[in-house]
Amino acid sequence: MEIPVPAPAKNANYSVAPIRQQFDYFSSYTSIIKTFTEKVKDLEAERDEMQLQVTDVRSNGEEIADSVIKWLNDVNAFLVESNKFLNEGTNATDANCIKGLLPNLCSRYQLRKKVEKKMKDMEALMKRKNFTQISKDVQPPSIEFTIDEDFVPFDSRKKIADEIWTSLKSDDIQMIGIYGMPGVGKTNLVAQIGKQAESSNFFDVILTVVVSQNPDILHIQDRFVGKIRRTKFHEKTTEGRASQLHKILETRLEEGKKILVILDDVWEKVKMSDLGIPFSYDDSKFQKSCKIVVASRDERLCLQMGCQKIHKVEPLNQNEAWSLFEKIVDHDILTMDRRNIASQIIKACGGLPLAINIIASMLRNNNSLDCWKDAVSKITRANLDRRMFTVLQLSYKFLEKESDAQELFLLCSLFREDADIPIYDLLIYGLGWGLFQDTTTLELAFMRVNARVEYLKSSSLLLEGTKKEFVKIHDIVREYALSVAHKDQHMFCVEAGSKFDNLASTDSLKLCTSISLQINDAANFPSKLELPELKILKLERGFNCPSLVLPYDMIAPMQKLKVLSMYGIQIMALPPAFKYFQELHTLSFDSCEIEDISIIGELNNLFFLCFRGCNIKALPEEIGKLTKLKILDLSKCEELTLVLSNVISSLSRLEGLLIGYFKGWAVSTEDNRNNYASLEDLKSLSNLVLLEVHIPDIELWPEDLLFENLTRFKISVGGNFETQEQAFGSSKILKLKDVIHSPLKKGVDDLLQTAEIIYMQNMTNFQNGLYEQRDVTCFLELKCLHIKDLNEMKYLADATIAKVEVFPRLEILTIRSLAKLEEINHGDLLGKSFGELQELSLGWLPQLMSILKSPAESAPLQNLRTLTVWGCHKLKSIFSQSMVRNSLQLVDIKVEDCEALEEIVDYESELEVSDIVFHQLRFLWLSGLPNLKSFLSSANTLAEDNHQAPCIRVGLFQQVAFPKLELLVLKNMHSLREIWSNPSQLELSFPRLKSLYLIKLPNLMHVLDMDSCETICFQSLNILEISSCPMMEVVATIKENATALIKFPYLQSMSLRYLSNFQGFHTERSTLFDGKVSFPKLENLELKQLDNFKEIWTCSSQVELSFLRLKELNISSLPNLMHVWNTGSRETIRFRSLSILKISYCEMMEVVTKIEENTTALIEFPCLQHMVLYGLSNFKGFLMESSALFDEKVSFPALAKLDIYEMKDLTEIWSMQLPPGSFHELKDITVCRCDKLRSVIPLNLLHNIQSLRQLIVTDCKTVKEIIGDAGGGLEHAKVLMPHLEFIKLAYLPMLKSVCHHSCDFECPTLSTVNLECCYKIETFTCGDLKTPMLKFSRVDWVKHFDHDLNTIVQYASQERHKDDNNKNDGDKSDDRSNQAIDSCDGDKSDDKSD
Repeated sequence: MEIPVPAPAKNANYSVAPIRQQFDYFSSYTSIIKTFTEKVKDLEAERDEMQLQVTDVRSNGEEIADSVIKWLNDVNAFLVESNKFLNEGTNATDANCIKGLLPNLCSRYQLRKKVEKKMKDMEALMKRKNFTQISKDVQPPSIEFTIDEDFVPFDSRKKIADEIWTSLKSDDIQMIGIYGMPGVGKTNLVAQIGKQAESSNFFDVILTVVVSQNPDILHIQDRFVGKIRRTKFHEKTTEGRASQLHKILETRLEEGKKILVILDDVWEKVKMSDLGIPFSYDDSKFQKSCKIVVASRDERLCLQMGCQKIHKVEPLNQNEAWSLFEKIVDHDILTMDRRNIASQIIKACGGLPLAINIIASMLRNNNSLDCWKDAVSKITRANLDRRMFTVLQLSYKFLEKESDAQELFLLCSLFREDADIPIYDLLIYGLGWGLFQDTTTLELAFMRVNARVEYLKSSSLLLEGTKKEFVKIHDIVREYALSVAHKDQHMFCVEAGSKFDNLASTDSLKLCTSISLQINDAANFPSKLELPELKILKLERGFNCPSLVLPYDMIAPMQKLKVLSMYGIQIMALPPAFKYFQELHTLSFDSCEIEDISIIGELNNLFFLCFRGCNIKALPEEIGKLTKLKILDLSKCEELTLVLSNVISSLSRLEGLLIGYFKGWAVSTEDNRNNYASLEDLKSLSNLVLLEVHIPDIELWPEDLLFENLTRFKISVGGNFETQEQAFGSSKILKLKDVIHSPLKKGVDDLLQTAEIIYMQNMTNFQNGLYEQRDVTCFLELKCLHIKDLNEMKYLADATIAKVEVFPRLEILTIRSLAKLEEINHGDLLGKSFGELQELSLGWLPQLMSILKSPAESAPLQNLRTLTVWGCHKLKSIFSQSMVRNSLQLVDIKVEDCEALEEIVDYESELEVSDIVFHQLRFLWLSGLPNLKSFLSSANTLAEDNHQAPCIRVGLFQQVAFPKLELLVLKNMHSLREIWSNPSQLELSFPRLKSLYLIKLPNLMHVLDMDSCETICFQSLNILEISSCPMMEVVATIKENATALIKFPYLQSMSLRYLSNFQGFHTERSTLFDGKVSFPKLENLELKQLDNFKEIWTCSSQVELSFLRLKELNISSLPNLMHVWNTGSRETIRFRSLSILKISYCEMMEVVTKIEENTTALIEFPCLQHMVLYGLSNFKGFLMESSALFDEKVSFPALAKLDIYEMKDLTEIWSMQLPPGSFHELKDITVCRCDKLRSVIPLNLLHNIQSLRQLIVTDCKTVKEIIGDAGGGLEHAKVLMPHLEFIKLAYLPMLKSVCHHSCDFECPTLSTVNLECCYKIETFTCGDLKTPMLKFSRVDWVKHFDHDLNTIVQYASQERHKDDNNKNDGDKSDDRSNQAIDSCDGDKSDDKSD
């Protein structure tokens, strides 16, 4: 019963609760303040952890995501406010009330409410911290593929490249081998493959590495991970890194990415698992999406590594070899006599490109006929296996005329095989060794070493490195250089261990003058190095050696030592022998861990001292004693924080200082109590010509600090460089970031005016351009200018103020995110302004009105080759007519997302109306231009004068020609309705167009208006893609009853996608292709989301000839398609080249090929290797309505892979009778979600598919057996499956066995079997089963390692039945218990009633 409560008591309940709640604010004040304080500390820790991650990411040269930066800024602001609140707020509440007797309850109440709000804000901040990645989601760095500059794309190489590319696209091939003799051009070939892969965007991740004769796994893994942005190794061992790299790449594969791995110069078998590369023949995911190319000298090695396709690179034929020789040697000197000699030389070189390159490069520089005769005599007399060395010997001897060139060439042999050799190292090693002695200054030495390197490259003895400040040497050329260095100079490059020990056991080391010792195992470090004649010592830790400590007494006193270089070595203290190295000129520590090097101050004759990438924290004071020092290199010393002022200033002869990472410069004041180095110290270095330095704040720069003698510098003020190029590679580089100082200090401004490369970001000055208040001689050397976030700048150059030729030598100009920039130049340009500009990139300039303005007679863009414009929403045109007529070198134009752009070329009324010709343009990309009316505004004007709607009838390219254009991309352009208004526009103005992409053009009606023309020819087109053009009806319009013919004589790839209104190529038809359109070389065809077609082809002899070369056909989502081919009454149809056929989601399709009833036609697919049928819900049969998909009327002699998905009405795949030879090559079968299928393979067909390697059947509700009824007579047969390796059967609820017949199966290669959710299977086969190679089987997710598969399946079935019985017994027991309970309840009920 509810107790009645008086009304006042009820009201009291409602009033007590809120009073209690308010009282809680007072009573728990101390607790909540304590909790909040702890949470603030937790947030600070989270902030610090995130900051460490940001620092780590930035150290990899990556940009931080904007969301991360905003979170850090918000957290910092919150923490500042919270700490202030805790300090001030709590102090205020500590004041008592009522004369100090009670706490200030009112203040505490208000404070707690504020704290609760702040804690909610803190929770929101913590939730935002869950970032998926720290760095910006940017494209991976482009891959550097080094190709000889004399490389010629020969037909023989193009053929191999095409074959390799076909293999890369195949779903059945994962690893491809390339082999050939040394010098035949394998590296150039794989570089071409890499470049093609990169430019085609077929692969998302491209990893390439040179493995070399002594593979360094850690180095290879580092190279790989360095090419995957936002990724850094945490593991130290090769095994740990392999596991981490494998997970990274597997994640990419699961995301749908495609990966290409290129391993060049492989000498011995390398396991992909050791590297971390996903590789498996059993996993189709890896087969399809992770491709591996291996290049080696040995075919057997390719076989050992498991290459499924191997290509041999043959020597050049006579014609190709002659073409290469002629390309190198000046055609004018090839007189008849020399031609005869040249033919003999080419023949003697055996078609090896390397040999031809080297000998031709030598003869190019020698006009003496006797020299040519001597060369051919020596080469032909040599044995075949020695001719390459003879060629190298001739070239090396020819170097004698250039002093120091031979020694520099031999010096390159001391670097590891396939290494990128820094030219800077050649400089300091060479100078220390005694080369270039006639160069009196460092600048002259720079010039000399560059000249010698270029000479060696022109002789083909050195190659271009991956970057311009590096060179490489071919492994064959290096072998020769080592042999000469050993013989003539007693120089060695050897690995520590047995090889070095063998050398030490002879007398060779006593005469050794130079040695490069590579240590891959710390145990192999020599106990003593005592080489009395040694001048160069190079000690290098291998990547496979995790750590290497220099023994204290390993190096003995060597009086003649001039150059000592150590890489990756831990130095606890320099050996005492160092004080005897009085002839030492060059001392280089690269990436070393250094503790005590105080003895270095005794090296009185040291000229060059390098600590590049070392861990030094403080520069030793003893360095100040090295008064003869010319170069001090502290580059990449990220831990360097302390330099005392008297150290650098004491080095009065210093010509080069590289200290780019040091941020500890003191303020230049007299009151420098700590005596730390400041920029004032640099004033005493009067000989300084090379400087690399970072200055964190412009205020550290003394007003009177000037560098008048610098010839090479890399200086950053404010922000540091994100790239690692040394000043040696590019002469004068200046970066100014976050420099808020107006005007600039004189020393900085002087450098700005003389720099060759300038980066400027986030600066508030320069409102009227860079020339404002500057000398007329400024920027005369500037070649590259990058500007970003200069938000006050209106003009780059104000020609009304600067009455000079502006930027006369500028080659590259990049401008990004200038909110107020209106014009590049204000006023007319003079003379040679921008006359050397080759690349112009403009992005996100919302106020830009024009690009470059100049008088008609001026030619500011005469050398422009590349133009990129995006996000400039006020631009109405790109060029003026006069500018285009002077832009004779323009090769590439890309214009994107410019909302107001109406034309590319603006019509100038004062000029005569005539066609505009872009003579050299090869690539044109126009995207996101919703208001573009025409390319040339004069065409638009004519249309408007004729009262026509612009851009409808005149075509986009009226009165403009592109005689060399190869690529045309038109995308996201709403006003475009027609591309060409007549055939002559296409044929005369675009004669070389190879690739045409028309994407997301919502109002495009057609591509071309044929008018009355009977024939139109897309004469050079190779690739055609038309996608997402919903209004397009036809490709070309023709007049009624016209008999027009459209030809695509060279088209190889065509894609038509998402064209919902498309009616045909020239007329409205239910058939896509007929005899009026021809594609004689078409290889790849993709058709997707075309709503209006019932068939693709009606076969005739003419149509069949048009598709002779078709290799890949992909048809998807054609909702009204009834069939692909209509063969009519023809008796035999051969699809001669088709290798891949994919058909998916064509709901109305009944058959693939339609034939007439009662015909005896045979349809042959002689080259088809892969077939995919997916989601064909109304499918009746391949040829006609039949119970089986394949019957005796269709033949597939080459089919290797068959995939069948979601064929809901399919009951049988094969009939009992098939054409002879059909399916003999079938290797992989996958069947999935076919709900009416009863079995997969008829028993009598097994003898046809002896090549079967993999069988997968999943999600088929009615499949009772895999091997179906044979129709009698084979029930007790013996069946051999000689190549079957993998079986997977999953989610087959009706499956009882693989084969219910009492047949004996022998599968000698079967290694893996997976059975998942096949709950009715009782035995694998009813007869005997032999699987001797079975390594692994999984039944109901339980792994087994028994060879007897029948026993495993029967055991699993019995266990399953036990579980079912136990469950049923449990259910019965529960039922009895429930009955007993119900009975008891009934008794209780009766008792109550009694």
